[in-house]
Amino acid sequence: MSGAVLVATLCGSSNAWSDVVDSAYEAGGEAAVLGHWSKAVTHYERARSLLVSPSASLEYDLGTAYAHTDELGPAIFHLRAALRLAERERVREAARRNLSVTMRRVSLRAETSGARVSTYEDWQSRARRLLQSGAAGWMSLLAGVYLAGLACVRVAAPAAMRRFRSVLLTLGVICACLFVGLGLMRVVALGAAAEAVVSEEHVAVREGAGHHHATAFHVEGGSVVHLKDAAPGWRRVRLDDGLEGWISERALLF
Repeated sequence: MSGAVLVATLCGSSNAWSDVVDSAYEAGGEAAVLGHWSKAVTHYERARSLLVSPSASLEYDLGTAYAHTDELGPAIFHLRAALRLAERERVREAARRNLSVTMRRVSLRAETSGARVSTYEDWQSRARRLLQSGAAGWMSLLAGVYLAGLACVRVAAPAAMRRFRSVLLTLGVICACLFVGLGLMRVVALGAAAEAVVSEEHVAVREGAGHHHATAFHVEGGSVVHLKDAAPGWRRVRLDDGLEGWISERALLF
């Protein structure tokens, strides 16, 4: 494939998965090793449809397989999901690297087609994605557990509380700030404007909701857009340069 070489597909599946999910996931891995990327996509999509909860490794493998088939929109969508879900640094770093490579290919394709490209990879988007991650939730939860433990120590062992008062209170203030601050920021982040990925190449963005409206501009597949208003079968979107218009829902991945 043109451009940079993507990181090799990660291996491994959870023992908790059912046999049918394991079978589909392993079949996808075998197809990927042989370079049969379209087959790998089919098997990975089947495994994904059967999962009860999302898997960072599967999202990564699926995104990588889509990138190899030159379907950059779905590749961006699943690699972003892997980056959001990943708890292991190995998966997170691989997803970040493949996402960067794929976004460069989207930009090159946009230069050729004359379409707009939107990434939404500014610091606000990265901060929002971090706050939406499970790591931020666990940190807030642990801070809350510490505060509950501190209250129990104050009741059950007042002597120990007096002895280590300054240290415990300092840690308590820090944890209180984390618990309240992270909690509030997560609420804001989770309620922020929803994003979608343009799945198809060179998609027409129209002045209104419907094919009868004039085309305002085109946006390249793999672009990340903010979702604004909705109409039956259509969404008004905003690009990172501020341009807005209407796109058919069939051309978006949520």
